[in-house]
Amino acid sequence: AVPTARFVEELVGERNVHVVLAGDFTATPDSANVRFWRGLQSLGGISVYYNDVWARTHPEDAGHTFSPRDPLRSERWLLDLGRRIDYIFIRCGHTSPTLDVTSCTLAFDQPVGGVWVSDHFGVLADLAVPTRKL
Repeated sequence: AVPTARFVEELVGERNVHVVLAGDFTATPDSANVRFWRGLQSLGGISVYYNDVWARTHPEDAGHTFSPRDPLRSERWLLDLGRRIDYIFIRCGHTSPTLDVTSCTLAFDQPVGGVWVSDHFGVLADLAVPTRKL
């Protein structure tokens, strides 16, 4: 997390640009690296603040992307009750996220034609540049 954050911060600098960070983090929301991205703790002498799109739009839903509902999970995970390990993060400017989230859902959480896509689900979000209302 720290090398990636340093790279992004050096690339972006002080410019007011949109940054979306997404993927399989293989970490739960309470893990150190996810807490780091959410601005809840610093690591390696650096602090960043990204908005967790799922938590923002579904504050009461755990959003498990690694779920026992998925039959492709390995047998070694049979007793795992599920957890969220996939994320979409939006970099926040000085006060708030630079993009608005118009919707956020799980992806690949149902079979298509009887076929499951992956051993865990994804997160899908529609993002929009906020318009200034006068």
